[in-house]
Amino acid sequence: MTIPCVPWLSITFFYYFLLYHILDLTIISAQIVEEDQQQSLLKLKNTLTFNSDCSSKLVSWNPNISCSEWKGVTCDDEGHVIGLDLSGESIFGGFDNSSSLFSLQNLQRLSLAANNFNSSIPSGFNKLKSYLNLS
Repeated sequence: MTIPCVPWLSITFFYYFLLYHILDLTIISAQIVEEDQQQSLLKLKNTLTFNSDCSSKLVSWNPNISCSEWKGVTCDDEGHVIGLDLSGESIFGGFDNSSSLFSLQNLQRLSLAANNFNSSIPSGFNKLKSYLNLS
């Protein structure tokens, strides 16, 4: 007995196989992006001077939890940080041009309102293509 050749079955299998691997690569790529963004945010947190007793966002940033679940952080479907709200976090001092904040290239909204910055605004802010609230 011979098994008849069914070309559509082979093509269908090929497309499912291809789709599975494309989806798998997309998921892996998103995980890599999110890990990179999370590391940038943790570096930022470690360089900021803030009163942890008055903080509700920065103190909750836990490296064991996805940064998309952190308070004050908004991510897109690919894992890029697109929103960062650090308003009212009792941050004082300032930023320098080497801040990891400036590596968040997909950032669309940034709020640093109601903090105690006492330095000039570094030129690194012009790298960001985001709405910036410094009130």
